[in-house]
Amino acid sequence: MVDIRKEIAIMSQCMHPNIVRYYVSFMDDTDLWLVMPLLSAGSVLDIMNTEFPLGLEDECIIATILKEVILALDYFHTRGQLHRDMKCGNILLDLEGNI
Repeated sequence: MVDIRKEIAIMSQCMHPNIVRYYVSFMDDTDLWLVMPLLSAGSVLDIMNTEFPLGLEDECIIATILKEVILALDYFHTRGQLHRDMKCGNILLDLEGNI
């Protein structure tokens, strides 16, 4: 439970346009609920699986995604933090295409 509280404390301090905003958390019996914005477009993995099943080859799309991810990672790194689970399933998009 201490690790979860530490993680929530870190999340609550993250203020960057490329990092999902944390609002609040609460317990319901044994379930932990985190309240965050809904990113309705899903993850890059979801989009790749449905729209590009043979792979994403458009370099402009790839470069755009990577640019936004690098901005988020730079934010973490300048604060002395690491994102230890970077993968397509954790890169989320809203309906406007913001990452």
